Amino acid sequence: MRSLFASAVTRLQKTLPCLALSLFAHPSMADGSGGYLFVTFRGEATPMSEQIYFMVSEDGQKWEALHQGAPVLVSDVGEQGVRDPYIIRAPSGDGFYLIATDLSINRHPDWGRAQTDASQSIVVWESEDLVHWSEPRLMKVAPDDAGCA
Repeated sequence: MRSLFASAVTRLQKTLPCLALSLFAHPSMADGSGGYLFVTFRGEATPMSEQIYFMVSEDGQKWEALHQGAPVLVSDVGEQGVRDPYIIRAPSGDGFYLIATDLSINRHPDWGRAQTDASQSIVVWESEDLVHWSEPRLMKVAPDDAGCA
């Protein structure tokens, strides 16, 4: 799993040479113990399915939903729906960012609109421990005439 991730990061760095990334395990994981965190959304069937869900696994094969299967993080900013979550370790190594696409197909069921007139922002949460998270905030990352960030 780590080598697959490292390979993806290497490809990303070749594509975006200005991007400087460092991969390192948290000191508590240095002995190889621990597990995996899977962060996802569930589709666009309901407004709550376009929120952030966490699952954990010790072996990467058997997964357990956290928060009794309810969303762990809910976006009440922008389009009030999020997709495609990604966790990034802070450059200092002492925290994390969860970023996600600000897009709700459930609330605005038109993929054409999503491509031409949706949000130019991503939604960002911050955490020191992957347990306690900040309130969501929007970060504009695309120009006004972009269809969707």
